[in-house]
Amino acid sequence: MLIRAQEIVRYVEDAVFDAGLTGKDWIVQPGADVVEVVDLVYAKQIRQPFRWVVAVPESSDIKTIQDLEGKRIANEVVHITEMYLKEHRINTRVEFSWGATEAKAPDLVDAIVDGTETGGSLRANKLRVLDTIMYSTNKLIVNKKAGRIPGNATR
Repeated sequence: MLIRAQEIVRYVEDAVFDAGLTGKDWIVQPGADVVEVVDLVYAKQIRQPFRWVVAVPESSDIKTIQDLEGKRIANEVVHITEMYLKEHRINTRVEFSWGATEAKAPDLVDAIVDGTETGGSLRANKLRVLDTIMYSTNKLIVNKKAGRIPGNATR
């Protein structure tokens, strides 16, 4: 069945599907408890991992991650972003974005966290990358029950 990568993890974790293909990001985001069988390093346009990055408008006074203290950040991966900010001891207002996140800075938010392969959309929207939050590759995953099948290499 062809469904969004974000949803595959839930159906595999709940044993609706035995297996599925999704990104590492969509395993980490909900904290899914699945078995990662193999790492498939490919993307739509290039043979490099997909990246989630923190970006700000080119004209922004924000120069480092620490400059995000007290700012507002829009993104589609709230949990991943909050983990990153906690690790760096930065307090911000993190809000979920339903897409078109690049268009929200600088008028609605100070920074964004967005997924990118090549950075083309960020450059087109006059945004510059401050840091990479995580790299994500495609994964073949199975649910815990399927991962315990006798003779299965994922035990």
